[in-house]
Amino acid sequence: MSAPNSYNTVYTTPKRVKEQINELGQTSCPVFFDMGLLTKALKVVWAQTTELHGIIPIEGGLYLQALAFYMA
Repeated sequence: MSAPNSYNTVYTTPKRVKEQINELGQTSCPVFFDMGLLTKALKVVWAQTTELHGIIPIEGGLYLQALAFYMA
């Protein structure tokens, strides 16, 4: 078991998402992280540009959903 903020864990998440979008025939997918993990996720994706091409790290998916809920 790895810590959620370790680089190995942050690398595993986009890698598995990339495997899934490849199986679905898609080319890109946003992956939402909180601000603390987003910086690590960006470093991982930028370091592995060919392997993780199409993975788009985005900040605050939960916050965006909550905002959309309250705005509706």
